[in-house]
Parts: sequence; structure tokens; C-alpha cells
Amino acid sequence: MTIRVTRRGALIGLAWSSWWPSAGALQSDRDPPSWGSQARRRPRAPWSRERRRPGLPCFCPPHCPPHCPHRLRDLTGLGLRSRAISPIPAHMDSVRVPRTVEELAALEAAYRPFDPVAAWAGMTVDAARWQRHADALTDAVRHAKTSTWEDLRDRFMQAAALDSSALSQMIRSVPDLTAVVLRSSVADGDWTSFVETNRLVVECQRRALVVASDVARAGVSLEENLIAQLQDLITESQQTYTVSTDDGSRIEVDLPRRQYKPVSNYLMSPVDGLGIVPFAPAARVAEEMRRLSGELNSAAFKRLHPVLQSAYAHFSLQCIHPFADGNGRLCRTIASIPLLREVGLPQLILADQWPAYIQALGLGHQGDLRPLVDTFLTAQINTMALARDLLRDPAPAVGAMPLIDSAERAMLDLVLVHLRAALGVPDRDTRLGVSRLGKDAVRVALTDQRGAPRVDLHFRVQSDDADGWLRVTCSTGDVLEINDRDIQPVPLEIAHLRVRSWIEAVLARGGTVDLAAAPARGLFVLGVPRSGTTMMGSYVGSHPKVLGLAEYGGFYAAHSIVPAYLQALPGREHEGLVVDLAHLAEEHAIGAARASNCSWYCDATPWNLQVAGALTDSLPDAVFILMLRHFSGAILSLRQFPWAGQTLETVAQLWVTLNSFIAQLPVDRTIVVSYDALDDQPAETIAGVDDALATLGLDPAGFDRRQLAASHAAIIGKPRPTIARIIDGQVVLGAIPSLNPERWTPALHRRVWPIVEGVQRALADQFPSVYVPPARPRHVPENEW
Repeated sequence: MTIRVTRRGALIGLAWSSWWPSAGALQSDRDPPSWGSQARRRPRAPWSRERRRPGLPCFCPPHCPPHCPHRLRDLTGLGLRSRAISPIPAHMDSVRVPRTVEELAALEAAYRPFDPVAAWAGMTVDAARWQRHADALTDAVRHAKTSTWEDLRDRFMQAAALDSSALSQMIRSVPDLTAVVLRSSVADGDWTSFVETNRLVVECQRRALVVASDVARAGVSLEENLIAQLQDLITESQQTYTVSTDDGSRIEVDLPRRQYKPVSNYLMSPVDGLGIVPFAPAARVAEEMRRLSGELNSAAFKRLHPVLQSAYAHFSLQCIHPFADGNGRLCRTIASIPLLREVGLPQLILADQWPAYIQALGLGHQGDLRPLVDTFLTAQINTMALARDLLRDPAPAVGAMPLIDSAERAMLDLVLVHLRAALGVPDRDTRLGVSRLGKDAVRVALTDQRGAPRVDLHFRVQSDDADGWLRVTCSTGDVLEINDRDIQPVPLEIAHLRVRSWIEAVLARGGTVDLAAAPARGLFVLGVPRSGTTMMGSYVGSHPKVLGLAEYGGFYAAHSIVPAYLQALPGREHEGLVVDLAHLAEEHAIGAARASNCSWYCDATPWNLQVAGALTDSLPDAVFILMLRHFSGAILSLRQFPWAGQTLETVAQLWVTLNSFIAQLPVDRTIVVSYDALDDQPAETIAGVDDALATLGLDPAGFDRRQLAASHAAIIGKPRPTIARIIDGQVVLGAIPSLNPERWTPALHRRVWPIVEGVQRALADQFPSVYVPPARPRHVPENEW
């Protein structure tokens, strides 16, 4: 097979397996393969000056001849000093780019070496949540056909290669193509056709991931030489790369092969306040790579959780930036190895996750690595959950395009595809979401880093059966009408053109859309009953931008009560009815909020925890406030109510069952609050809640703290203590006990502990800094509290 690509490309006439060493043959840097004499590759054009610059490492073996074609051309004559790996962001227009030798020396001196693994030992990760998804995927693989699983792995490799190449700006991002690749098998001929159209870099990236998978399976050490081989494969199709000259111009020069970067490089960071991030100076790369190889093969690294291994390897390698080009693609390949080893899949970072990923890397250079760890945790969980769902509901192989069963559905699909194409890749500080709303609508939302909406539009499809026309309406008031004959059995070219041009016109006016007319977003306060949900819901709902619905119950009824009732009936159309009820619950809440001129609505139904998964899926922009209460206080409070159970054991089981649904909440959209900490340190806890809600655009000054002085969800005649009092018109916060230790007797503990032990330990592990227990009774062992 011979494939041609233009400008930065090359020709490859052999399959990678015919010349690349197998995983078992990979050697250390002390005994590298004889690339100069044994590797079977297409000869490249000889360098014009084949002499090696002093101090620049080469991966060729010690006996490599003096005029080895793999050695770097001398670049001194070109006046090359340094390379910026990204364009200058708008907020850095005033930042001076280094030009002189002195400025470059100062920049290199500012390089901050990556930390040893020991510095990451205290970093925590939600291991319990990650393991649940890993176990679920393992179970799904066990019940799937081997061919189905292998096909799915290939699709994930292709999708990871597509988006990693697009993230490095080697190809244009095509989110819909990535979705098609993930959902359906792509025939070899179709994949080859795409590669021919979109550059061979994608195929080279995919092959690197395949090698990384073989390495992970074989348990091969991640040595310096292996990293170099992956880099060589990733950049195989490239001939040139871009550098900056002394006068600031950018030119294309030959890409060095099988050696570290010839000149230092740096990052023009998109993160405000970060400025220029220097990577390892060229003269120090070999030393830093040897140090990194030692860290990646240390016992301390092997003890890290896979998420932390991925984040550490990626960030440390990015700090060095050892090669002239392809470092980002290499970092993402290396970061996939822990997940490939554990579950056989590469870590997916798709287009709408790029802003968070880039922002997390920038914050890492400022010393805050938590966002990067959280981003990688989310990426790995998303990867495993998507694979599990696709195994449970495998899509048919791509063949002849199936006919759409209704014109409305075809029209909705057309709007969705052209919305994604028109929006393209979001800016680095923007998050993009495009999703379906029920059966007949699509929503597109652009938000800033804090989650505040920039554009929020709805598109709804309706039919006029009498005239055979379809009507698409936008929340801006724009309307598009198309005859259904242009849509079925497949959309005609004129339909594509009309939909695309109409959407582009609507989006062009998107900046002037009145966001006050945009749908309100949901805030859900949930948790085990008697855990402070009513009080927190009243507090959050007191903000002028939030409509407090108290225990609204509409979502819980639509997703739990009604489906459970209908399941026992022998009727028809139950599924459609449930979908419509869920849609009605959302529309009613949104309409009520907009009628009150609010941009949020707050539902404090604690039982919504039981349908957290459905809410997460159907409301992609909703935010959740999870109230956690220690089992002791929760059980003592719940046992007062017959609905919680007739026995102590039943009440304890209710606490266990409800808390098990926490795993369905989205990590990146959940605020976790401890009821016991709220009682013990109310001022500090409320301040933390205010800070979290401020990131959503809710000014803390708008919350009415008098709500904290009210006795919420109290039994008649038994008012509950409050964490606040109103003195001379001022709200004064003060601690109250969340548990009377004397009520927790030894007999009660013996009955309850065997039931709650597993979930109690899981919560303590999952939320070590949030899940705070009340004062421990003397008779209870410390490890049982």
C-alpha cells in the first residue's frame, strides 16, 4: 500500500509491522536497535550538511558512521534560536517573545524540572468510582464475543488517533466522524480513504497506539528508548516542522529524526497569568529523559493509581518536550498506556474536552495539578463507560445507509450534524455541548470556563402532515421550512445546503441572542433524607437568579415513581409516556424559572439521588449538590419515620442503598457538602458552598443567610436546632452537634455496623477531606466510625 500526503508528508510503502521491532524485542537505551543498518525504511534525501552538532544526543548506536543520514543537519546557519509551539494568545499581546541570545538563556534558566514521583504520593483520586467502571467494563467484555471486543478496541484506537491529531492541529477536527468511528465499524477501505484525505499523521498516531497497547499487554518497561521509538512512529509521515527565526518569522525546516530537539522550545500559554512556559533546554534533554525513565520504572510509580500514572507521565514528559515536534501526540500516547494495561483501551480526550484539558495543563505549570488529575479521571471513566455501553448495545457494521423511519427524525439528525460542523472546535476557554432534548429537539450550549452561558439555543422540529412540510424553529425566533420529500428516504443535497446556511445565519447572530430567553439550568440538592437537603435547597433557592422549587418531585416522579407503577400494568406506549413525562418535568421547571426571570431552578428532592444517572444523562448542564451525612446521625433521624423502615436494619439498608447511587453523579458537575461539617463549622462550610456556586455565576451576596436560621423539615412540636441565629437583624452562625453520642448505644452499633460498613468505608475513601464524622462515642472502635 502506498499513500501520498502533501507538504508535510512522505511516502510509506511498507506496513509498520514489517520493520518495527515487536514489543518483545524492544530494548533499553543501553542496547538500542541498529536503526542505521537494520531498520527497513524508505531512504530519505541526504542532508545537505551531515555533521552532528556537539552536545545533541542521537539515538543511533555507538558505532553509527560519521555521515549517518539520521543525524541532524546543522541549523546554525539558519539563525534558529527557539521554537514557540503555539500562536500567541490574545491576552499575551504584550508579552515579549525571546529574540536575543541573552533572552533565550534567561528563558532556559527559568525551566522548572518535573517533580519526582514521591511528590505525587499524597495526590488522591476517586479510586472507588474508577474501579466500579473498570469492573463493569470487564464484566461486559467477559460476556461479549471476542471479535466484538477486538472490533471495539480498534474503533477506540482510531477515534483516539483522530482527536489527538486534530488537537495538535495536524488535521481539522471532525467530531461527527469521531462519533461514527466509535459507534460503528469502519471498513479498511473507508479508513484508508479518510487517511488519504486527512493526512497520514492519523494512521501513524493509530499505529503508535497499537504499539503502546502491545507494550502495555507485554508489561514492557517504559524506557527512554521505547519513548523514542513511539515518537519516531508518530512523526513518520512528517518531513518538516515550524520554527521561529531571530526576526520572529516562522519557517518550515526539516524534521530531525531519531534524536532529541536541536533547539529549545517553549509554550505561549493560553492560561491567563502564566505567560511563557519554558521546556527543558536542548542541552539538558538527555539528562532529563534518563531521569524520567528512572521515575517511570520506580516502585513508587508502580504504586500509583492508573489515573495518577497517566497524569504524571504526561505532565512530566510535557515539561521536558524532548523532541522537535509531535510532543503533544507523544504525551497523549504515553498517558494511554496505564489504561491500555488495565482495560485495553486508550484514553479518549475528544474535541469538547480540549478546553478543560489545555486549561488543566496550564494550571499544572502554575503548580496546581489537581485539575489535570480530575480531567484524566473523567476521561478514563468516560472511555470505560462508553465502551461498556457500546458492548451492551453494539451498533451494526457500516454498510448501506439505512433509511430513516421518519422525516422528523431525519431532519433532527440533519440539524445535529450541521450544528456540530458549523461550530467546529471550541476556543481554548470555551466549552461546547450539543445534545438531543427528547424526541424532537436539539440544544447547543457554549459556556465559558466558569460554566456561564455565552450562547444557549434550542432547535425543535415539527411536522405539518396535511401539507407535507417540516418546520424547524429556533429559540431565537428563526424558522426554517423544508418539504419532507427533500428529507426522505435520505436527505437531498439541497436540504443539506439549506440547513447548513440557515444554521450559520442563526449562529452568526448568536452573540446578540438575548440570553434571558435561554432555558434555565437545573440545580439539584440531593442525598439521603434528613441530611440537610431541605435547608441547603432553601438557601440556594433564595438567590434572585434561582427559582427555589423546594421538593419539586417532578423529575423523581417521571424517572422513578411513574415507571415503577407502569411496569406493573399490561398497557402499551408506556415507554413513550415516560419519555414525555420527563420532558414535561423539565419544561415545566424551565418555564417556571423563566417566568420568574431566573436563570436557574433548584429542586431539593432528596430522592433524586435515586435517579442521579437519568438526571445526569438527560440534563447535561445540570449541577448537583450532594449532601453527605454520617450513618449514625442519618439512621437516628430516619428511624422516627415509618416510611424509612420498621426495623433498625431496614433503616440502615436505606442509607446504604441511596448512597450507592452516588457513583452515577458526574464528577465535574457535583458539589459535595458534609452535613456534619456544616453543623460543626458552619461559617467555613457555607463559605465553601458560596465559592463553588460563584463559579456558576451566582454572586454569594445574593444568598439569604436567614434561611440558615429557620428550622427546616422539622417534626411538629420538635423544632430542629439551627446553625444560625438572627441577633439585632444580623445572621450569626454557630456550631451545633450533629449527633448526641449517648443515643448511639453499643447494641445499636452492633446491629447497624455490619450493614453500613462497606459503604461507610467507601465514602471515607472517596471523599477523605469532605466526609467528616461527628464526635465518636467511646464504645465505638476508631476503625468503625
